[in-house]
Amino acid sequence: MSRSKVIVAIVGFLILGIVSWPYLAGSRGVSRESPKVRRLVTMGNLNTLRSALDAYKGKFGTFPKDLAELQAKGVLTESVLAAELPVVSSKVFYGASLEVEGSGGWFYVNDPRSNDFGKLVVNSGEKDVVNGRPWSSF
Repeated sequence: MSRSKVIVAIVGFLILGIVSWPYLAGSRGVSRESPKVRRLVTMGNLNTLRSALDAYKGKFGTFPKDLAELQAKGVLTESVLAAELPVVSSKVFYGASLEVEGSGGWFYVNDPRSNDFGKLVVNSGEKDVVNGRPWSSF
């Protein structure tokens, strides 16, 4: 690649960064309260928790009975992360099957006899702002 193309690419990235920074930093109307931002936070936290569940199963041969075990056994270094939708909550509801009760937080199937054992979903029947699917279907 020629030197001029490299310089053009670097300048392009700098301009992109300068233009997008206010949006990423939360000014210009994009705030933590925005449904789309809360969606991204919730999806990121859901993926983090699911990865921790998979790591736990890989290390111990089974899923934990309680999400608190993720931190107690050193698989997750943070406390259970909050679900931002429909309300900010890190409360975990437990059950034998995927029957969310819908008040926020997480729903975790902790019955080893269940076909859904180890599944974690957002405890909400509300619809996602982007694709209209219920949060519990993610």
